[in-house]
Amino acid sequence: MKDQDKLKLLVSKITEQVIGSMEKTDSGDSDLTSDTLVIFPAFVSSVPLFLSYLEATYPNATYVTFQEIDFSGNTFKTINVATKEECQKLMASLEYYKNIVLAASPISLLKRIANGEDVEFIEQVMTRAILCEKRVSALLDFKLPTLTQGTFFENLAGTLDDLKDMGVDIISLRQSDKVTVKALTLVTEAEVIQAHKKGKNIIKFAAGAIVTPLARDKAKELGISIDQ
Repeated sequence: MKDQDKLKLLVSKITEQVIGSMEKTDSGDSDLTSDTLVIFPAFVSSVPLFLSYLEATYPNATYVTFQEIDFSGNTFKTINVATKEECQKLMASLEYYKNIVLAASPISLLKRIANGEDVEFIEQVMTRAILCEKRVSALLDFKLPTLTQGTFFENLAGTLDDLKDMGVDIISLRQSDKVTVKALTLVTEAEVIQAHKKGKNIIKFAAGAIVTPLARDKAKELGISIDQ
């Protein structure tokens, strides 16, 4: 190889490194000491509760907000996202974070993420973080109740279970108990169809429960097991 060719190759490599470094900086990876991105998607009424946990668990986290939140007295890095350009920069920076934490999420947002909806920006961020196999957590400021069949809370349990199946850690800052759903005392065709829509392949029923013939037929048709 001629000296001129070697020089061109060297210049090309240096140029690639410089461009890569610039892109890395532009994407928001200017704080290499932070491996955790905490996202507050909405107004937070219990800021001290979240900060107490977050500061102890992720002392060097970067916080992202979409509206003004009073973090007075704290010195951690905070990014307020309001424009399209800031949204694009945040999305590009995801690859540089190990942990993505969703804090104080509305239940409706959790449901949309669990359903794979990505119309809104925050849903896109969380879905991408999950698909990129980041360590994703959802911090909740309400207790996880013991859930019963046919209530709103059963639907909430299904949402949280779906998120856990997607690899999301569900953490309640009010209690450490896990979400539990009581076994069904009556399994009808409707329960089987509902389980199928949620992508579940097993339905649990309590001892002595009634399982209708139509439920068994529909379960066999849809490939769902009905177990005690």
